[in-house]
Amino acid sequence: MVGFNHRAGTVTAAIMAALMAFAVPAMAQNRPGARVFVPNYHMGAPLPRPPAVHPPAPLLTKIRPSQAAALAKRSVPGSSVVGVKVLPSGDYAVTLRTDTDVSRVIVNGEDGSVQ
Repeated sequence: MVGFNHRAGTVTAAIMAALMAFAVPAMAQNRPGARVFVPNYHMGAPLPRPPAVHPPAPLLTKIRPSQAAALAKRSVPGSSVVGVKVLPSGDYAVTLRTDTDVSRVIVNGEDGSVQ
């Protein structure tokens, strides 16, 4: 069994006694003249409104991404579709790959014409 180290215990007790002797009592919020902010919800004031929920923006495109991919694939024979991205204008940027080349075709999102 390990014995008690009297020197360490004495030092720890001395530190604790010094801390308690010089500690300043905490000043709570009950000081004379202290103001406490309380919202006016209990006074009949209207409650704050939750943020408005807007319906999603209508799509700028009339054709689907799969249709744009099929249209672009027809314009480059022997290609495979790597990716389809919707541009801010509503058009589609379709990336196509062949055995020797990678190309990007822009498909109009309204009528499906290949540019």
